[in-house]
Amino acid sequence: MMHIGQRISLLLTGFLCVASTGVFAQATIVQYLSGTDKDHTVPWDFYCTKGRKSGQWDKIAVPSNWEQQGFGTGYIQQVANAKGELSLSGGPVLAGVKQTLRQFRHYAAGAAHVVEAEYADDGSFHVKWTFASGKPARLEYQYSQKGEADFMGITFNYPEEKITGMKWLGRGPYRVWKNRLKGQQLGVWHKAYNNSITGETWQYPEFKGYHADLYWVVENKESPFTVYTDDQSVFLQMLKPVRAAAARTDNTVPAFPEGNLGFLNAIAPIGTKFQSAAALGPQSQENLMLNYTPISGSLWFDFR
Repeated sequence: MMHIGQRISLLLTGFLCVASTGVFAQATIVQYLSGTDKDHTVPWDFYCTKGRKSGQWDKIAVPSNWEQQGFGTGYIQQVANAKGELSLSGGPVLAGVKQTLRQFRHYAAGAAHVVEAEYADDGSFHVKWTFASGKPARLEYQYSQKGEADFMGITFNYPEEKITGMKWLGRGPYRVWKNRLKGQQLGVWHKAYNNSITGETWQYPEFKGYHADLYWVVENKESPFTVYTDDQSVFLQMLKPVRAAAARTDNTVPAFPEGNLGFLNAIAPIGTKFQSAAALGPQSQENLMLNYTPISGSLWFDFR
């Protein structure tokens, strides 16, 4: 959310009275509130509530890109196409890692337009969007992080109430966990939205959770869009399962990112009623990036 304050000079109006004719001539001085171009700007008082330099007033030149002025997050806020608006937002975020936008830039590359963002703090994260007319938007990303993690990858936000189901090419129809990957078949699957809780409700297969070996997925009722990947090892995170009311421990409540639409390279394991995941063997341990070797990925978002 932004609050912008600008001191506006009053229009100075001069009147010339010509007594002999009774005619009044009016001269007006015009001041452009937002300037005319990058070389002719106007200073504005600027305030941002999230991201870099949040909670403080500063001056920026207008017109300009305020994220290039040291403000903001670099995340998508909303998507619009010829059919209307889509509520995809809040990403891409490096799942489970606190980071700050360090650099933001955009530029023309032939007929395409490129937007890049660089993040740092707990690990590194580089994002590159390429937009070209008539083609899906391409997202390229690279990240590295230190220490053990329940999951690794990137996430976005999408309102749960606007999701009616999903169709995808990957392993299905059931969700998976890090230590329970076997048994799912590669194919094109479809699931209607449900909020099923294993052992408490009986609508299967469960809709929410991690899904293995994603190639593409179509979703939402606003204006269906498709996301493609060229890496079959990507896991799709679809929302977050609801905790069972009768669960007395977190053994069967695996960790999920804050975002509810994720494209992950590693996911969390699950335990049993009596044992935590960590007690169930090597495949049930947390994830670790050996030697902090960066992971790279590409996604194509077809909003057409």
